[in-house]
Amino acid sequence: MLPLTPQQLHWATIIVHTCRHTAGIGDPDHHARAADIALEVALAESGLRMTANGNNPRSLTLPHDAVGWDHGSVGLFQQQVTGARNSTASWGTTEQCMDAVWSTRRFLSELVSFRWTELPNWLAAQRVQNSFDPLGENYRRWDATAIATRKHLWAAAE
Repeated sequence: MLPLTPQQLHWATIIVHTCRHTAGIGDPDHHARAADIALEVALAESGLRMTANGNNPRSLTLPHDAVGWDHGSVGLFQQQVTGARNSTASWGTTEQCMDAVWSTRRFLSELVSFRWTELPNWLAAQRVQNSFDPLGENYRRWDATAIATRKHLWAAAE
């Protein structure tokens, strides 16, 4: 059994389904690997929870599982909201970044913008997220859980 709550599995299912059905990722093996990386990031960044941000009042009015205070980050991938207080990047609006399908597609668009298939999962994740941890330990530690989760959900994502 996966060490995830039903709500975390709900978000993981959306991420896997979106990765499986998003065009422009490459061959089918690439879709599965992109899902592994997306899950790895969501596990590391938000604990696979839809996270609002106390610095972003709009995010608190949208459905969420938790509240964080990291700059202007919101959602599963802790994406920075364009123009929000404390945001240091421009991933999209609050509503977009807190939409699981939209934010997954946005993550994938950044992932496929470089030669990600030549990198280990954690380094591809780091390239997209540009996190505080250049060695990628915060992503690498979730690699096995991400892969197991994707394998568990992949067939149902057809």
